[in-house]
Amino acid sequence: DGRVVNALTGIDLEKRLKEKDARILCSDDLVGEIWEDRPALSMEPAWALHEKYAGKTAEEKLKELRAKMKKEHTDMYVLTSLDDIAWLLNIRGNDISYNPVVLSYVMITMEDVRLFINEAVLNDEICGYLESMGVVILPYNDIYKEAGALQGEKVLFEREKGNYALYQAMAAQNEIIDRMNPTSEAKAKKNPVEVENEKKAHIKDGIAVTRFMYWLKHQIGKETI
Repeated sequence: DGRVVNALTGIDLEKRLKEKDARILCSDDLVGEIWEDRPALSMEPAWALHEKYAGKTAEEKLKELRAKMKKEHTDMYVLTSLDDIAWLLNIRGNDISYNPVVLSYVMITMEDVRLFINEAVLNDEICGYLESMGVVILPYNDIYKEAGALQGEKVLFEREKGNYALYQAMAAQNEIIDRMNPTSEAKAKKNPVEVENEKKAHIKDGIAVTRFMYWLKHQIGKETI
C-alpha cells in the first residue's frame, strides 16, 4: 500500500527490485480488503486557531510560502505533513491522539489552495474561515485523482515526508523538486507571540507537575497508587 510507505523508501525498493526483474504494485490496500471491522476515519471537529495564539495569519504564511516557491522555481507545492498543514492554515483538530492535527492533504499553487479533508470534521464557522482565504475544500481521498491529473508541472514535494503512492501519481508527467518542506523551516522560526505562548505553556505545565508531585508525596502509603 503506497499510502503508508514514504516516497524515498518506494524509490529505493524500485531500484532494488528492478535488478531482480520485479515490479511494485502500490495501488491496492490488501489489508483493507480483509479488515472487516476497520474503524471509519475520525470525525472529530476541526477548528481555526486564533491569531492571538498563532501570531501570524494564514494569509501571511501563504504569501511567504509562495515567495519561497517562486525562489525554488516551482509551480505547485504538495504538502502531506499534518503538523505543517495545521501550522500553515492555522487549523487544529483531534484526529490523532495527543496531536492537535487534522487528517488532510494540501496542494498550493500561486493562485489557489486545495485542501483535501473529511468534510464531516468541518462546521460552518471553519468552512467560512477557509473559504475566506480562497481555500477550495475537496474530499480527502481525491488527492490521488488530482495528483494523477497533473501534467507538465514543477512540483515541490519532500520525498521523505510524502507517500509513495502520491509520488507515483505525479512523477511520470511532472518534474518533482525534492526539497525539505519550506513550511518546516518557517514553522521552526517562532514569532514573538508563539515565544510568549510557549513560556505560558511551560508555566502551566510546571504547575501541573508540581501539584502532581505534591499529591503523590502526600498520598503514598495512604492509598493504592
